[in-house]
Amino acid sequence: MTGTGRSERPRSEQGVHRMENHQYSASYVGRVQDRAAREFLTATGLPVASVLFTADEADGPDLGGAVDREVVRIGYDVEGEGSYYVDAETGAVLYVEAYASTEFHVSASPQGFAECLEVFERKTSETAADADPDELEEITNSLRSAIEEIDPSTLREDPGFWHSLLFDVANGDYRADEEE
Repeated sequence: MTGTGRSERPRSEQGVHRMENHQYSASYVGRVQDRAAREFLTATGLPVASVLFTADEADGPDLGGAVDREVVRIGYDVEGEGSYYVDAETGAVLYVEAYASTEFHVSASPQGFAECLEVFERKTSETAADADPDELEEITNSLRSAIEEIDPSTLREDPGFWHSLLFDVANGDYRADEEE
């Protein structure tokens, strides 16, 4: 892990799937003006690694004008096709595809993003490899409802970040025992 942030394994709560978190250093997220976002990133942090996200304290690729405001990179996707950023003013989480320099809204806050990652990880890890299309649709609908309940802003773009992932889940991607 790059940077001076800390990693900590949160205590599991009864029946709740918890991932190890990376707590960002105060100096790294110091440009984040939104107090709640900055405090969440330093005190609680984001998952060190999940099926969608890897935490990182390193400058990302040049955004080539894709984002017209100040952002702080908080990690990258596991396939290396894009990076996640926090809008320094609002605290919203963005995803920028490296190959297309396209920006997508992910969540209104790092806390909402962390909760969405957790529910995505939990629900997709419970998806059987032999799930039929009806089961996949049921899982997708359940996931959509859970994500929207956590943060109603997540599904405001269509097509968008979460809509694309939900489409993949409905098509059988992200099954429990699939190779990544």
